[in-house]
Amino acid sequence: SLDRDSYNKVNDYLKEKLESFIKYEFSSGWYIRNDIFAYYLMKEKDKVLSVIRNIQNQGLKIALWGLGINGNIMLQFLIKNNIDLFCIIDKSTKKQGQKLGEYIIESPEKMLSKVDVILFTSNKIYEEMKDELKNNRAKLLNIYEIVDIV
Repeated sequence: SLDRDSYNKVNDYLKEKLESFIKYEFSSGWYIRNDIFAYYLMKEKDKVLSVIRNIQNQGLKIALWGLGINGNIMLQFLIKNNIDLFCIIDKSTKKQGQKLGEYIIESPEKMLSKVDVILFTSNKIYEEMKDELKNNRAKLLNIYEIVDIV
């Protein structure tokens, strides 16, 4: 049994996991989710937020690229930490036009000329898009490189 004092000593990641047993039905399979990226964001929270807020303080428009598992986790992280994006971009025509919170998922063709920084949450997609977007005016930012920036 976990008493209140012990519970208060565990980190936020473990608290979230413990609370999930109460919030969600076991049959939903919530415990199977791959949440390594969520753990990375929790661990590097201050560095990630510092870089993103610095970008915003320069008046630059940030787009989040892709709404896969990591993109959704990143979006929730940003919302939770009061970070506003200019837009969300996804190449999937099935996702384009869908509304997610206050954002409408846009096509790259429509938004690339309007943003200053594109934030990627997948190393694989970042590497794939780096060459394709090399002539675009926006700076490409891989979330995993943020800790090296600070």
